[in-house]
Parts: sequence; C-alpha cells; structure tokens
Amino acid sequence: MNINVARKLLTSTVSDPYGRRLGKIVGFTVDSKNDVANLAIELANGDLSCYPCTQTVYENDTIIIDYPWKVEATKLSNEYALILRKNFALDKLRNDGEIIQEVYDEMQKQNDMDVKKITERFQILLNDVKCRIESLNKQIKQIKTFIANMKIEHIIGNISDEDYRVSAYNLQTMMDQASLEKNDVEIINNKLTKKQEIPETVVSELSKITNQPQPIVLRIQETVT
Repeated sequence: MNINVARKLLTSTVSDPYGRRLGKIVGFTVDSKNDVANLAIELANGDLSCYPCTQTVYENDTIIIDYPWKVEATKLSNEYALILRKNFALDKLRNDGEIIQEVYDEMQKQNDMDVKKITERFQILLNDVKCRIESLNKQIKQIKTFIANMKIEHIIGNISDEDYRVSAYNLQTMMDQASLEKNDVEIINNKLTKKQEIPETVVSELSKITNQPQPIVLRIQETVT
C-alpha cells in the first residue's frame, strides 16, 4: 500500500472479514521503501491498535483487517509447499547424478531444519486456533442467552415491538458473524490436527519433476500436557 492510498483512507472505517466494524484509520507508518508498513486504528472503545499491512486487505477503497491465525495459516501452507518442491527437485538432482552426495546431504539437512521450524509454528498456530474456538463458543453462548432474554422481555411487555426488532436484528448479526468465523477457524483446526495432504495443484507440479505421482503428508502431533 502506498502513501497516497493510505492518506485517502484516513478516518475510514475498517472491518474484519466477517463484517464486524473494528474502528477507523487514524494514522500510519512508512518503511524505508516509502511503502505503508502499519495502520493505526482507533477502536470503538477509544483504544489505539496497530496492524501491519501484511494483515490487511485493500479492496474497493476499503480496508479489511484479517486475523493473525488466518494470515499465518496461509503463510505456513505456502512455505511448506515450497520446501516440498525443493525436496523433490533435490532428490531428482541426486537420482540423476547431477549433484554430489556431500552437497545433497548439506542441502537436505537445511531442508529438514526448515521443516522442523515450520512444524513448530504449526503447533503454535494450532494452540492459538483452539483458544479462538473456545472464545467464539463462549461468545456464541452469550449471544444466545441475550436473545432468549430479549424474547422473554418482549413477551411480557417490557420492551416494544420496535425495540425488540432492533435488538433481535443486532444480536442475530453478531451471531452470524461469530458463526462464520468459527466455521473458518474449525476448518483450520481440522487441517492442523489431521494428516495433511498438499493440494492437488502442488502434487501435480511435483509429479512433473519426479515423473511419478506421490502422496505428500504432513503430520502435526499435538503436545500432550
């Protein structure tokens, strides 16, 4: 994002991917390349929060702030797929006699280290995702409780039809937004806790390198506490 875009968006409202309004843009920082690095967002409660541009999506003159778990999940998947491509290419060079064993061993050792680091990051992400699911479950339960309470107050005549309509609409909107996020988080959680097959597009590309299709599996084991 360049400075001209950021300047134009000052005071604009920002939301998350599920339609929740987070606040408004009140400032930004610029890196050494003269690109916008971070956005300063004034939250609804008056607090200031800073979001890196890597966590933002700019579409149709609006800014969407993505969640760290979502950004990290995409980044890890891409990085792991790249390492697999390198591993297959490295194996092909060795099998074709185009690289000596000593060089192969050194490069393979580095790849193994990269995979280990990514696996550790997967575990951290898994823990974050589980915490978010717990938080959303509590949030959804609380919203349902308020919906039930407002229905009771409406039935016994403590609030008008119009007040109930507005309340019901707002609570249902919050329910829908929380449910959408929970669905996304649970998809990520399921992928992290099960054997992961790399997408077919990656398998196809690797098959072209090795001339033989092979299933690629990443196993993430939860730490037992």
